[in-house]
Amino acid sequence: MIYVRIPKEGAITKAGARQVGLYNAIKELNIGVDTIIQSWPVNNHKIKTIIPFTDLEKSIHINK
Repeated sequence: MIYVRIPKEGAITKAGARQVGLYNAIKELNIGVDTIIQSWPVNNHKIKTIIPFTDLEKSIHINK
């Protein structure tokens, strides 16, 4: 299972291994993605279910 942990509020944090894998797959397969829709229930986890691809990119480029 791959999920993207972009918080609904506050700063975007560094991507975990699964987020990096998703990002790399999208780039390697040259898939045009504008929005990622996360369908499993994440409402209680305070993370986005509709995620702009730019948010995923930001999480990848955080060095900390």
